[in-house]
Amino acid sequence: MRSNSCSVIVAALSALHALACRRPPPPAPPPSETITLEDAGGTSIVSVARTPAHGCPALVPHAELGRGTTHASTVTSNEVWTLEGSPHRVPNGIHLLAGSSVTISPCAVVLVGAGRDFVVQDDAALLSLGESSKPIRFDSARETPSPGDWIGLEVRAHARPATRFAWVTVAHAGAEDGNANEPDAAVRSWLETGLDLDHVTVRESSQWGVALLGRGGFHPRSGTLTVTGSQGPGAIFFADTDQVRTLPAGAYTGNRVNDIFLSTWSREVRTNGTWRNPGADVRYVVRRAGRVIVEGPANPQLVIAPGARVAFEDDAELVVGWDQPGALLARGEASQRVIFTTARAQ
Repeated sequence: MRSNSCSVIVAALSALHALACRRPPPPAPPPSETITLEDAGGTSIVSVARTPAHGCPALVPHAELGRGTTHASTVTSNEVWTLEGSPHRVPNGIHLLAGSSVTISPCAVVLVGAGRDFVVQDDAALLSLGESSKPIRFDSARETPSPGDWIGLEVRAHARPATRFAWVTVAHAGAEDGNANEPDAAVRSWLETGLDLDHVTVRESSQWGVALLGRGGFHPRSGTLTVTGSQGPGAIFFADTDQVRTLPAGAYTGNRVNDIFLSTWSREVRTNGTWRNPGADVRYVVRRAGRVIVEGPANPQLVIAPGARVAFEDDAELVVGWDQPGALLARGEASQRVIFTTARAQ
């Protein structure tokens, strides 16, 4: 009888020990909070995760990102998109409407839905100001991103000049936007005050890396632009030949084609400026039957920097002083000649 009692006690103690050592199941992630907003297209739902992000989400792979914040398709006021609210998801794309602004905090990440874009309309502003150790990333919302997942960033001609990008990466964009008359690119800008960039990397676009359209160019203080991994016809597209002088220092290699393309939609070089040497493997290419004309009432002078290469497609040409005064200075060096050549030569 005593032996049986001992066995029962031992069994009970073993069961209690097993219960004590068993790990409780991990807690379920907290559900997202939802907020109803009036959107330009009707009523939209914005989802905000209750668990804030930490660290630097812009440096984190997709698989390690949390739920973050899901935004409606328009912005009508002034908003701040924080690190803690990352990733900021715009599954239907987003338009910043006139009078609105979005400020994106260092380390924040923005994920855009497939086939959608992020548009800064006239009289709107996007301030995306990262830091060297706290960058910002715009990327595809797909868990396994690839080039051309989303359309890209678009800045309209009369967006507010406060629009600026510093220490920013734009990845996996370049999808078609449906307008056959405009080139597809990860970043497209018509901004007439100049696209203001500093330490910006555009990578793995399915088309152009950056396209400057209309009268758009780069802002005078822009610097350190990198375009790499683009699979389209070139790295950078200029519609206005007079804006080629605004090309910032940077790196434009590692693309399927490294060309800086001059469409000559506006063909006159009207302002004094220099076409910098963009690198040994990068050419300026004047489109087929295009004509670059250096002339104007201000007697503009175009300087071609040592080492630069200018290539011409069939029937393209460069003309100095057609109807008005103009000057061309192409002064190479012994080790860095200025080269004018056919686009057929690589």
